[in-house]
Amino acid sequence: MSHNYWAMVAAVVPLVGKTMRHRIARGAHRILGTFVGLGLMAIVVALNPSPVVAILIIGLMQFMAEMFIARNYFFAQIFVTPLAVVGTGLASGTTSGLVYDRFMETLIGAVVGIGMMLIGNQIRKRLSTD
Repeated sequence: MSHNYWAMVAAVVPLVGKTMRHRIARGAHRILGTFVGLGLMAIVVALNPSPVVAILIIGLMQFMAEMFIARNYFFAQIFVTPLAVVGTGLASGTTSGLVYDRFMETLIGAVVGIGMMLIGNQIRKRLSTD
């Protein structure tokens, strides 16, 4: 896997939330939104757009991500994923390895982030009862 920063970003996602339930939901939204976003990205790749069209698609994805990011993180991730993968693919080419990296690194990062939230919550509970 050559895009380790995707895992790091996904691990931070559960840190942002008002409640433990919201934090876990954000981590799950990151994973599920990425999975659905990879489906959308597969459609974009199947169209094999020229670089100019790919840039226009990136602009559209950025707009859609911004429209959803404050209201629903799951839907935002559907557009962020192709934005990131197509943007990266412009420089190096979109390959199945890139798609695999995006999903696996997002999965690993979000699971680690959620796990740290759960462990931290248990530690906080134990310290508050002592």
